[in-house]
Amino acid sequence: MSSPRKPTDSTPAKDYEVGFRRPPVATRFKPGNKGNPNGRPKKRPTVGQIIEASLMTKVTVVENGRSKAMTAQEVIIRKLTLDAAGGDKRAVQTLFSLRDRYQDSNETTLDTTDLQSDDRKILDDYFAALQRNGVGGSSSSFDSGAVSDEQPSTSDDAEGNV
Repeated sequence: MSSPRKPTDSTPAKDYEVGFRRPPVATRFKPGNKGNPNGRPKKRPTVGQIIEASLMTKVTVVENGRSKAMTAQEVIIRKLTLDAAGGDKRAVQTLFSLRDRYQDSNETTLDTTDLQSDDRKILDDYFAALQRNGVGGSSSSFDSGAVSDEQPSTSDDAEGNV
């Protein structure tokens, strides 16, 4: 039994069967052309992503006669602080509510001197496991006095290479 001939682009063979994985010759992609030349459209950023990106853009500010680069977010917070110091009641209210919301509190920090020996052993074992897995920094950061409930730092953070 002879297999059907492969048709050329210019002349389709009469014995060529169209079927699964065998498209008609006229509708095939021409050599050198892609099926989707523009590719998948880029995903549009969300409003939150746009705001975050704009707050993280670097801005040059003159402070005390010297140019200084800082993020737009830092500039906004410094301006809010200056307005509050100048007597703007709304700025004072906003600044203190932000401080209360984002400062470390007794609920988010922990004094390691108040820990019982069982609790301290659990934390030491946890930090040792992180070190073995290459995830966390040294357990000496635990002995420094206060531990916050933030995510464990990576080895880059422990070395100061942020």
